[in-house]
Amino acid sequence: MSQTKTFWWTPAPFLRLLPALALGIAAGWYAGTAGWIWVLAGFIFLIPVVLYPFLPLRLQYPLKVVPGCSIIGMLVCLGALLVQQHDVRNKAAWFGKAYQEEPSFVVLLAEPLVAKANSWKAIGQVQQLEKDKSYAAVQGSIILYFKKALDTTGLRYGSRILLRKPLQPIQNSGNPGAFDYQRYCLFQGITHQVFLAGNDFRLLPGNEGAAFTRILIQSRQAIVGILRRYISGPLEQGLAEALLIGYKDDLDKGLVQAYANTGVVHVIAISGLHLGLIYGLLLLLLKPLRRRLPLLHCLLVVCGLWAFSLLAGAQPSVLRSAVMFSCLALGELLSRRAAVLNTLALSAFGLLCYNPFWLWDLGFQLSYAAVFSIVVFYKPLYQAIYFPNRAINHVWQLAALTLTAQVFTLPISLYHFHQFPLLFLLTNLVAVPLSSLILLGEIALCALAWWPALAISLGKGLHQLITWMNSYVLRLDGLSIAVWDGFALTDMQLVLLFVLLAFAGYWVLHQNRAAAFGALWATLLFSLIQAWEIRTARSQQSLLVYHTPRLPAADFISGQTAFFRGDPQLLQEGFARNFHLKPARTLLRIKQEQVLEAKAIEAGGHKVLFWQQKGALPLLPEVLVVSGRTPPPRFFTPPDKRVQVVLDASVSRYRRQQWHRFCDSLRWPIHDVQEQGAFVMQW
Repeated sequence: MSQTKTFWWTPAPFLRLLPALALGIAAGWYAGTAGWIWVLAGFIFLIPVVLYPFLPLRLQYPLKVVPGCSIIGMLVCLGALLVQQHDVRNKAAWFGKAYQEEPSFVVLLAEPLVAKANSWKAIGQVQQLEKDKSYAAVQGSIILYFKKALDTTGLRYGSRILLRKPLQPIQNSGNPGAFDYQRYCLFQGITHQVFLAGNDFRLLPGNEGAAFTRILIQSRQAIVGILRRYISGPLEQGLAEALLIGYKDDLDKGLVQAYANTGVVHVIAISGLHLGLIYGLLLLLLKPLRRRLPLLHCLLVVCGLWAFSLLAGAQPSVLRSAVMFSCLALGELLSRRAAVLNTLALSAFGLLCYNPFWLWDLGFQLSYAAVFSIVVFYKPLYQAIYFPNRAINHVWQLAALTLTAQVFTLPISLYHFHQFPLLFLLTNLVAVPLSSLILLGEIALCALAWWPALAISLGKGLHQLITWMNSYVLRLDGLSIAVWDGFALTDMQLVLLFVLLAFAGYWVLHQNRAAAFGALWATLLFSLIQAWEIRTARSQQSLLVYHTPRLPAADFISGQTAFFRGDPQLLQEGFARNFHLKPARTLLRIKQEQVLEAKAIEAGGHKVLFWQQKGALPLLPEVLVVSGRTPPPRFFTPPDKRVQVVLDASVSRYRRQQWHRFCDSLRWPIHDVQEQGAFVMQW
């Protein structure tokens, strides 16, 4: 009797269903098709599934793939519908549909205030909107910025305020390659923002915050208070808070960049490493209940995992780990061992059904890519080399785990971060065990905070451990070989890199010649696209005026060289340069930078004048870039040709209004960087 052929994905049905759901989510977002079309398509796909069992047996065998394909089609439609449902702009009660110029809002503070450089920030839920001299219930979220000098004593989670100030839509900077902040906020249901002074709002009586959320916030604040009390130093405190509960408001940006450059930023982002330690600690503490009361043991373990996950902010990477460890606990209770790949795919499927926008979440992508890589490649790599010495074997286990985690996270890291940490193995071998020890020490500190003498000793020890880890990471980050950066992958190259790694991995594991040829073809196509992109970059000529808050910044790009004109502080390495200039230059494949001293340049027959002083224009260019407090010319004879005026980010509001009136009178086109984003002109 012939046996049915099985494949490696046979025990993991959700691994086959997950791509269809993800494809539907992407189609629902990018296609923008109306929801009823996806509903209709779903019913059409349902028809073959319903009719198939009633077909004659002679037709069922040749049509056996039809039900499966129909189910895949239904999942695609489901993913698209989930996107339509979760997009706040599609909700009937979204406040944006009834928004007016001078509205009155009732807003609930959805989180405690967070201190920023010049303001206090909080997310607010719009509850009511004034309409026709009455208040109507609405939905939606906004970002609230309160002036730093205000008395914020009464502003806490659950407080309600009445505000009468126009909201500003959240917009991107428009700089090429910049982070899509507008989409990031939209995926969280946030569409507008407002800056408030003392007379722009009124605090309403009462507090309507949810009791459970208030308990979580108070618990987080209590933990942060303990860590700040017993661990000294701002760098050490910020890292301790992020390591234990994912509180990142006190993290130093330079330190985070160093951890990213050395490939260990995952230790300060709550993920499987942290949940694994919590899971092991719970198993150890509850071991007496394992045999006598197995149901209670499982319940306490699962509750402990989810309590920590919620306390850590319930990020996608945390929830992924919580789902997987919960399945392990349930499997142990039922004496069944679940397929790891199926459990992994099931957790991703469930999380995407809960929030389809997590498909674009970088933590979600990296978390699942790392675990999938470890599940597939760790065991073969670890077993390939044998070390009889137990200590060396433990080091090899960690090294193999670190190496295999990089396989499918590599394309994502290159695509989003445009760099690869060359020293990731050295840093992980030290940072992973050290951060695990620090995490356990922090748990002990919080548990023993009632004993001040012991808590002080623990705090000093944790301060020293964190200092050692920071010093090690910073020292490696200071090496010139720490980072290989400048990668600019297109969407097609990202897909080809995944295909290449998949084929190459299958060839290595199974010695399959077809997989080897597939890897070679993917490499060839990847290289051809790379050669074309470099050829295009070498012949480019363009003008780019950046949207950098309050700072003038522009690049005249010729080939792979950027001639910079702007504020000198943007020439120095730092957050402003890395956030505003570096993404655009990476996208445009810029290799060299030179400072442009001339006020006027000419390229491709076009004259560009950078103007930052009063008086008459020395020449009439095709493009006039205005900076600072430069006023329009008072006495000006209109020329025959039109001039493109660009107001950079350093122009004040008053001068912008003057220039807008001036250009309107001459019918000149004007581009206001602060309102319209970065200005790009190609020749």
